[in-house]
Amino acid sequence: MKTNRLTFSRFFILMLSLLLISQAFAQESSSDSSNIDYNEGPHVYWQNDSTINVLYYCSDSLIINSLAYSNSLEFSGLCNDSHVMYKIASNYTQYPSYRLGSVPRIFAVSDLHGEFEYFEELLVNAKIIDKDRHWIYGDGHLIIVGDVFDRGDKVTECLWLIYLLEQEAIKAGGQVHLLLGNHEIMVLRGDDRYIHEKYLQGISRKSRIEHRDLFGRDMELGRWLRTKPAALVINDVLFTHGGIAPYYAQNSFNLDSLNRLAANCIDISSAEKAFDDEKNHFLRSLGPYWYRGYQMSIESRYPETTPDEMTSILDYYKVHTIVVGHSENDSIMTFQNNRVIGIDVPVFDLDGLHGLLIEDGKFFIVNQQGKTSLLK
Repeated sequence: MKTNRLTFSRFFILMLSLLLISQAFAQESSSDSSNIDYNEGPHVYWQNDSTINVLYYCSDSLIINSLAYSNSLEFSGLCNDSHVMYKIASNYTQYPSYRLGSVPRIFAVSDLHGEFEYFEELLVNAKIIDKDRHWIYGDGHLIIVGDVFDRGDKVTECLWLIYLLEQEAIKAGGQVHLLLGNHEIMVLRGDDRYIHEKYLQGISRKSRIEHRDLFGRDMELGRWLRTKPAALVINDVLFTHGGIAPYYAQNSFNLDSLNRLAANCIDISSAEKAFDDEKNHFLRSLGPYWYRGYQMSIESRYPETTPDEMTSILDYYKVHTIVVGHSENDSIMTFQNNRVIGIDVPVFDLDGLHGLLIEDGKFFIVNQQGKTSLLK
């Protein structure tokens, strides 16, 4: 009997301890959530060809402004960004060819994941933009090699900055290129596993618009994102988020056919994906959004690209280097005998992003503070 009482006492103490720990954890979680800034926007919905609705989430309120559109439109922000002017483009960057040459300077960065402050500071310190977020890179080209979405809480801010810089760069003789990564495709196709909770608990909850539909075909950012390619060649350097697997070179997928397939995959249904081998392959681990074979081999999912396969890929696409993001490394570094450059870096470990500068045929690392060093 004494043993039973002792066992019960221990059990009671254990359960009480677990209860106290869970309450403390719940209070901590609640405190953390209360510190989240849920303000969000703008999201621009095309009511028709001449009317747009601009949605913001501000101080727990949904604000919708209806504006008339004719060729172009500018409007100021609300909430904490009332000084920002948003300009709806009359057209987006058109790619008559996904191969560009004679570009004097290229600056590439990848895997922003909603870290707007790091992104903005890097561009300022690298002298891509000024402190008012205006383009000062002249005829240079800025490339974002995918994964603006997910994890961080300022995805929309990153997207609008890229959107506006794209317009300013063209006027100055330069260009901004946003490539789609696996996280863009996940969000556009409704996979919300990695989005920050503010997007579900804020504007989506209040407006009852699903997160994927905030970037749908009738939303301005959704329209714009659907014009973006999966791969691009500039100055004999191929840029893509994950990598081009040997399969695509072996089966003669040139840049045009690769990007056409990418565009056709964004909005397909799960049924179409299941019964279309080509699209199913493209959206899985060996497709350009997910492929990791240049840098690692994970069982059979990402078979390591052999030296001969690497040569065949470079020869087919007529390039000498491939720049990828997606696979995080300690720093920007080379693989495949200096023929692949990985530019996805651990932002929080480095306390910042790193960019890749290509100038005069040489490759440089630019850190968060704008310090430049030769890539070895």
